[in-house]
Amino acid sequence: MNESISYSYTYFTLYGKSLTTRDVRDNQLQIILPTALMNEEINTDRKDSASGDKKKQKAKGQSKKVYQKKAEKIIEENKQRKINKCIINETDQIVHVEDLLKQIPFDNYSAAMEIIDGSLSKFKTSVNRLELLKRKFHLQRQYLQTLRKKNILTNEEKSKLDYLQTDYFATMTEMAHLENSIDVFSEKKKYMEELINDLPFDQEKWYRFQMEKINSRLPRYEQGIPDSRVPDFIPDNWQIQFLDAVDKRQSIIIVAPTASGKTYASYYAMNKVLKDRDDPNGICVYIAPTKALVNQVAATIHYKFGAVFGIFTRDYRTNMDGCRILVTIPQCMQILLLSPNHQRWCQRIKYAIFDEIHSTVSNGNELCDWIENIENQRSKLFKTSKPRRVCFISHPERIADLNKYLYSNRQLYPIHPIGLMNTKQLITRGVPKDFSLSPYETLQLNDAMNTLSISKIENEIESKPVPTLKQYFSPDWIIERNKCNDYSRLVCNQFHGLINNKENSIINSITTSLKPITSKDIHYPESKSTSLLIIDFILTLKEKNLLPCIVFSDNRLLCENMATSVAEYFENLEKNLRKTKYKDQIELLKERLETIKNAQKKIKSKKISKSSNKRNHEEENIVELEITEEEKHNQILLSGLEQQLLNGILDEGTLANRHGCDRELVDSLLERALWENPRLVGYMQRGVAYHHAGLNNKGRVAVEALFRNRYVQVVFSTATLGMYLTKCKMKTKTYFSFLS
Repeated sequence: MNESISYSYTYFTLYGKSLTTRDVRDNQLQIILPTALMNEEINTDRKDSASGDKKKQKAKGQSKKVYQKKAEKIIEENKQRKINKCIINETDQIVHVEDLLKQIPFDNYSAAMEIIDGSLSKFKTSVNRLELLKRKFHLQRQYLQTLRKKNILTNEEKSKLDYLQTDYFATMTEMAHLENSIDVFSEKKKYMEELINDLPFDQEKWYRFQMEKINSRLPRYEQGIPDSRVPDFIPDNWQIQFLDAVDKRQSIIIVAPTASGKTYASYYAMNKVLKDRDDPNGICVYIAPTKALVNQVAATIHYKFGAVFGIFTRDYRTNMDGCRILVTIPQCMQILLLSPNHQRWCQRIKYAIFDEIHSTVSNGNELCDWIENIENQRSKLFKTSKPRRVCFISHPERIADLNKYLYSNRQLYPIHPIGLMNTKQLITRGVPKDFSLSPYETLQLNDAMNTLSISKIENEIESKPVPTLKQYFSPDWIIERNKCNDYSRLVCNQFHGLINNKENSIINSITTSLKPITSKDIHYPESKSTSLLIIDFILTLKEKNLLPCIVFSDNRLLCENMATSVAEYFENLEKNLRKTKYKDQIELLKERLETIKNAQKKIKSKKISKSSNKRNHEEENIVELEITEEEKHNQILLSGLEQQLLNGILDEGTLANRHGCDRELVDSLLERALWENPRLVGYMQRGVAYHHAGLNNKGRVAVEALFRNRYVQVVFSTATLGMYLTKCKMKTKTYFSFLS
């Protein structure tokens, strides 16, 4: 029994680590919002600082009189010494990076970027980081000019150009930040012209470029304020509301989109119950919507708080009586509340957390009123001084945009949500309450209304005209996402005005202009086998940097077959590369290994001869150990890439993100799943997996964990993975519904 419990907790520890490890992101595309973004604010600050010079000088004079303790001086000196040492070490690393770049052919841009991006995370000092960014920027400019000079670009080159433009922009923003640039439009004008490729330079064009190309990656200001109650993240205002509500022991209803941070409220409530000294026996109950999520929630609790949890489902229960946090499902919670034998246990409940309850109703306010009424009735029944307040928190804004595309013949065609609606629907129903547009979709809708003549629209509706991009975003040189969302609301309000006034002809013209592209290039469905179609689709996503991806299908067998097709494609690609591109290198490596093997035989025969003449049997064992060490030394002569060429999986033969993952976690999960799922583990090593209800626990956990950590890049799944993703905060780039 003890072994079973120990095994169970080992499982929850490993599973919990996979769920709570920080998400791996595209470091090279983290667009920085410089502190010197708002030129207007900077000018204001300058005026304030100029008018307050006397006050500052006076304060400075007074501070000099303050005696600085010796300990503080020592701390400051040690800090500076560490910084200086770090600068020296990083300077040596820059030299090493430059040496590596010299070995890369001039036209191999991707290899050079891989070296620089792989090194950037190691540079912490602004001086050296800026130096490396300048080197990267120089290469980006060269490659951008090379692509622009070509008259015709292949699909792959078009994808590379789109990605390069975003990466170029990201590099420039961080450089401006580290350089403390003030008048960026003047200082970086040359590079801006290069990027948008549309002379003469105009701010309107610059803002259009950002909304069209940078789109969903536009950076946003951190609007929250650090709070000691949640040291792991900076909460927004609405999150501070739920922290305050938990402190006041209020009931809370939170309505917010997926991945917005609702779950932090539940963990904070759990922590409050665990640390309540007045009631050390209090219990928090977490009611998960489905049985499939119970183990996941329990694993996260185990990783965050230790072995304080219990589980109660219809087919499994553990540590119910001794737990402080019980994870269960609605049916089992009902059993506990209605059971006479558990009434004393129920009295210990301090918080009950119903996950995803806001999804069961269309109107959160009505749910809040209903619970408030129950609280009032409860207060009368138990004759309390006043009923418990119900805190309703609504945060409708999505953090991530949902950009829609139609795929056909290795191309992705954007779909505008307005283009999918018809005039009758819009007039009778309007747009959905949670309707929102990405920056690019906002630009498209605004352009569509502008083409119909703004004056005509303004005459039909009583609203202010939407300002131009330059009028709205100037003097900022980067569009800040929250400000862009405000602009999007202005554009949507203009469109809502047309709907309210029932301007059928204008609305019809707008929806028609925004309909998905209907060109001769689009053939749907394509006349290809499923295996070829899915391989082409995954390769297209890879080219456009749109992995990781989930492909949904309601057919288990189809999920497995599609995973097999993609994995086998990369296996065959690898075999061909070994026979062609790497053939000569592999033959040279084999010759070198044969030479090493022959040398080892000679060394071994000499040592055995000496040992037979001079040493006894015990000493022969020592000789064998020496030979083993010699063999290990010879193995070291092969680099990691050379070992891959001979026996491993080539980088070109896998989608797996092997360089940005937690290697220890990956190996543990693959090893754990191997015995029962050898075929699936082979697929996962290629960066591909499948997921459905028939998959055993070890395989399912491995797929979920490795997908969240971005080792696995493509998962073919039934609906089983959908609910998991809403809870694990996996920032998946692409979802695809495959209709079988």
